[in-house]
Order: sequence, then C-alpha cells, then structure tokens
Amino acid sequence: GKGNGKGPGKRKMPLSVARKQQAVLANVDQVTGERIPKSFVFSRGKLPSTLRHLQQDLRKLMLPYTALKLKEKKRNNLKDFVNVASPLGVTHFLILSNPKSLPHLRFAKSPQGPTYTCQILEYALAADIANSQKRPRCPAEIFKNSPLV
Repeated sequence: GKGNGKGPGKRKMPLSVARKQQAVLANVDQVTGERIPKSFVFSRGKLPSTLRHLQQDLRKLMLPYTALKLKEKKRNNLKDFVNVASPLGVTHFLILSNPKSLPHLRFAKSPQGPTYTCQILEYALAADIANSQKRPRCPAEIFKNSPLV
C-alpha cells in the first residue's frame, strides 16, 4: 500500500465482522472468560395480579442479565421468544403459567433443553417482605451488579 500508513498487507476488518466480535466479547466474563448466561422471564397465558408481581420480582432478581421490560403480547408463542433469544445471547427462559390447579414455573435452557417444571406452592413478594420489615432497605443500585456467590 502506498502512503496509507497501515503497512503492506493490512486491511480494515469489515464492519459486520467487527460488530459480531464486539457482541461476543460483551457476552463473555472478563475475569473467567466464560459466557455470561442471560435470561428472559415471561408468562404463558393469563396470570393473576400476584403472579404478575412475582414475575416482576423474578426479573429484578435476575438483573443485570435479563430483560426487565420485556414486552409480551397475546399472539406471542414460545417460538417467537426462541428466535429472538439467539441473536441477543439469551441462554435461559423462566416461564410462569397458571393452569387450573397450581401455578407453575418452568426453567428452560436455550437452544436445546433441558427443561425443569416446578409447581409453586408458596411465595412471598418483595413488597410483602418490605411491608413486614421495620426499616425496609432496598436501594435501586443493588440490582445493577450480579450477586456474589
């Protein structure tokens, strides 16, 4: 190359490849080098208001690697979420449903299983716990970092 300052044999990387590499780096933990699991929390069917609050609490619990304001529509089916999940790097689904007996929570790994189904016998909402405390403390910035385990 004459006078381009990049030396012979150096070419610019295509923009689409650079974006893909940047997206892959965003999904990798800088310390361990492992992929960061991301999740969607959504419901199937109509939920009563307490279960909708539980769904919001689960979304907050899974922050920062979940979609807090995921929009659900009646006509969405599971295939829609699976198709959207792949490009976004989503690896897990938490699916709430309320059949006639007891509410269920399904944990599914994308793209290929396994799926675990649990019946919800009892639960307490974050608001109920805060109401029962003398001095409830829950700063908003607590959910910005993943928990230390």
